[in-house]
Amino acid sequence: MKASSLKVISFFRKRKGTRILWCYFVIALLAPFIAGRSPLLVLLNGQLHFPAFSRAAYIALKPQETPQRINTIDWRSLPASVCILPPVCYDPDQIDPLNSNFASPFETQYERTASGKKVTLPWRYRHWLGTTRTGQDVLSLLIHGCRTSLLIGMGAVALSALIALFAGLIAGYYGDHNLRWRRSSFIAGLIAILPALFYTRQLVSLSDWRALNTATVACSLFILLLFLMKKMIAFPLNLFEKNQHRITIPADKILTAVTSGFIALPRLLLLLTLAAIWKPSILSLILIIGLTTWAEPARIIRTEILRLRSLSFIEQAKVSGAADWQIIIRHALPNLSSTIRVVFLTGVAAAILTEAGLTFLGIGLPFNTPSWGILLFEAKRNIQAWWLAVIPGAVLYLLTRTLFMLSKK
Repeated sequence: MKASSLKVISFFRKRKGTRILWCYFVIALLAPFIAGRSPLLVLLNGQLHFPAFSRAAYIALKPQETPQRINTIDWRSLPASVCILPPVCYDPDQIDPLNSNFASPFETQYERTASGKKVTLPWRYRHWLGTTRTGQDVLSLLIHGCRTSLLIGMGAVALSALIALFAGLIAGYYGDHNLRWRRSSFIAGLIAILPALFYTRQLVSLSDWRALNTATVACSLFILLLFLMKKMIAFPLNLFEKNQHRITIPADKILTAVTSGFIALPRLLLLLTLAAIWKPSILSLILIIGLTTWAEPARIIRTEILRLRSLSFIEQAKVSGAADWQIIIRHALPNLSSTIRVVFLTGVAAAILTEAGLTFLGIGLPFNTPSWGILLFEAKRNIQAWWLAVIPGAVLYLLTRTLFMLSKK
């Protein structure tokens, strides 16, 4: 009876954690429609407008009127028949000069009328969680910061998981004696790295890639050029090498040495150094966190593959003549699902905490990007502004605690 009741409690805890996590995802997905200055719907002069759903920067409120910038229109003062504003009617970068300098959620807040008179701000337009030093709405920053945190956390863990999965699978499955590579192909690959890097840099610098992500284009070009140059260099080498000698690559030893080096380095010092060198942005933080957190997951996956490799169904698949890639995809990966889930969820929580910590220290995201870490950084400027530390800290704790709870088997 006691064991069954514990299982029921664990089930409801996990269900509750899943619901909390889904709430975070919904808030991140719908952030521009939950917090923003542009209305969801406006009925003006018999015409319907949907400014929050439009990507246009200008809008003509009347048929023969000059278009105005959407983010400069005072929608509350327009004589509209219907005007449905988001629940939080402030953008994260919107500055309220009358309620700047750390306005508390409980103090009187003000606005200025068209005649220039200073009056009390109506309840519908209050800053419910206060403001920052520059007058930005804290609740709007929290909502949009949820999208930033989840994007960085999932992006960094996706990059880290791909590296860890590839390295762990290769090292665990092949070990030190089973991974063999044709010598001519191996030499051609090493030779092709430098010219591929050179021509990738030339093509990226000479072309206009402003419409695309430069890092994505550079990686794609490098992989394509490396493949083509490797084939070009390997062709004459294959003509001279008739016996096609193969070299044995000690994959397990290489992985152990590389991961030991990563683990031995002080993680915080490595993160601070890379964050100070690279230009602060969401992409740079994803790369920094993803490239420095793959060592431990790679070792975990390697250990699991070593355990699976000794089981009978892997041996039967080898005897039946299945290729190595078929055994890895069809038999090894499905048995790693629980391990990958644990690694992914804990990695997302750790990446979110890392981003908040780096931004709190002032070397993470730029200050024009909404983030929970920036709110904590603002709290450091004024210790009396408790809402800038308590509320983002509670939101951050709830998300990471939920992820850690869901990662438990």
